[in-house]
Amino acid sequence: MGERFTAVDILAASTLQIAFMAKLIEPQGVLFDYVERATAIDLREAQRLAKKP
Repeated sequence: MGERFTAVDILAASTLQIAFMAKLIEPQGVLFDYVERATAIDLREAQRLAKKP
């Protein structure tokens, strides 16, 4: 994830989350950190947009 959060970040993080849940990849290291950051940004943006009138 660079300076900008893009649709590619959402797609990659979602794919990795599925791989973690299916036990295809162990949720650890930089991939886990990436998913955690992407999820936090996605949640924060969803909350921000929900507050708009």
